[in-house]
Amino acid sequence: MHFVKKVPTTAQEKALKEKERSIKLKSFCQLRDKIFAKRALGEYDEEILNLCEAILAKNPDIYTLWNIRRETLEKLKERCYAGDEDAAYMERIYLNELGLTEQCIKANPKSYSAWFQRSWILNRQASPDLKKELNLCELALKMDCRNFHCWDHRRIVARMTKLTDEEELTFSQKLVADNFSNFSAWHMRMNLIPRVEDANSREKLMRLEDAKEEIKRVANAIFTDPEDQSAWMYARWIIDLYSPSSFLNEESSCPIVPLSASIDSNLLIVVFTRSTTLENVVTFFRRIPLDSKWRSVSRFSAESSRAWECSLEGSANVEISKDGTHFETLTKFARMDLYKRIFCGGSVEIIDSVRAHCEELMLEEKNNSSALLTVTQCLRLTSPFESHSVIIHNLDRLATTLDPLRANMYKSFASHERLRYALLSKVEGEISNRLESILNGEGRIALTYLKIDELHNIDLLAPFIAEIDLRGNSLMDVSEVVLLPLLTSLSMDENPIEKVPSSLSSLSRLEFISAASTCLSDSVTVGITLQSCPNLRRFLYCQTPLVNETANLRLSLGEKVRLIPYYL
Repeated sequence: MHFVKKVPTTAQEKALKEKERSIKLKSFCQLRDKIFAKRALGEYDEEILNLCEAILAKNPDIYTLWNIRRETLEKLKERCYAGDEDAAYMERIYLNELGLTEQCIKANPKSYSAWFQRSWILNRQASPDLKKELNLCELALKMDCRNFHCWDHRRIVARMTKLTDEEELTFSQKLVADNFSNFSAWHMRMNLIPRVEDANSREKLMRLEDAKEEIKRVANAIFTDPEDQSAWMYARWIIDLYSPSSFLNEESSCPIVPLSASIDSNLLIVVFTRSTTLENVVTFFRRIPLDSKWRSVSRFSAESSRAWECSLEGSANVEISKDGTHFETLTKFARMDLYKRIFCGGSVEIIDSVRAHCEELMLEEKNNSSALLTVTQCLRLTSPFESHSVIIHNLDRLATTLDPLRANMYKSFASHERLRYALLSKVEGEISNRLESILNGEGRIALTYLKIDELHNIDLLAPFIAEIDLRGNSLMDVSEVVLLPLLTSLSMDENPIEKVPSSLSSLSRLEFISAASTCLSDSVTVGITLQSCPNLRRFLYCQTPLVNETANLRLSLGEKVRLIPYYL
């Protein structure tokens, strides 16, 4: 145990303990051998139950003995039905079994085998005392509210009792009131609170009055104990549920629909709101030949992806549907309403209410990292462009001062926000911002000197981007660009990149790579990767250590790729 000093033992004490251990082991082996001997002979009777009980009362985690008890109970039940015993006999046996499991659970509240045996018995009793069982679970949860074995057992009993969602919500509310740190009870509420479909987003949300009550409950918890994490996690679950871009979450109840699509030189690219399979993808298209080749645009899975590409033969008049029912001819397609929700957010009453409570708390708890994080997350969802400077300042404060252990997470959030801010900003002299220009057909995007180290959600723009300029950032890896199948030109100058991703070989249209002022040095790996890019024509690598390896690089590439080691 922690903080308990070890007391040195004498040789005599060690010898005495060893003797006790030897006696116990000998007794255990004798009991074990007798149990297995009776099992081998098919002697399933009360004696074998007593023998197993003698061991399990001291060590309830020997699941083999529980298996033997279940075999014995089934045999005794068969004899009972055959007329050897009456029904009351089996009920007495079952009650004895419940007594044993209760004894074992008190000794070890997290004994999986004992909890399983208990539910197994309840399912075989003619009239189990389910009310008593619920009380037992409640008592066990008071001792340890995080005992997931008990939670699993209680769910089984609740189904047997046919408790309503309202009764279960009342139970969870009682647990939360008793202990705000009981995250299992908060999680229970997540799954039980009834939801209705929102007319605009088609997301299944809590009724407004229910959501307001939950926020009051959360506010009560965070003002009572601002340092406890359970209520904060629940609060962030609520704001994620009401996020304008919640349809992107894998657990969203919104239907998966096309977000954007385009056809360029017989190559169809389509992006969906969430990862989906090809079987679902094809239901949103018409007039695509059955033998057309589809490929998932993903770094992780060939079976499921948010983006897909299809090679078309000839100039087929492909039709696309927003909802799987109504179709229209496809040239360039983009759900501007959904893109606006993803990148621009929008005011949401529930999220604004959570933020207001957090800001009120911060008047007293200025250095509460959970409150500052929750406020920042609210701003990221509702006003990312207007509140950009505040968001970046908050994330920097969290990373450097309030919560440095999670610094990398906050830096990732900041990178995401800088990328989003750049997309929502207007280029000088332009009427539209970068995002609008891209969705309207601008095939080039410049994301230069933004201090980003990741290309968050870049696949959302896959049907449109042919050229990307990533100069002057903090990118150590540009593998995300493989999610842009139309890419012809890639500039990754002035980034701390040490290798060219081998996955670039999947970009069939890539013709030009610029990697000036990077950390490239290994001519062998670079050469192999460039050789595998089917249409690469030029490679610029000025002011890199790789310049000294130009001769070796030229040998591996031949005349296939024009090497540019120096600025002209």
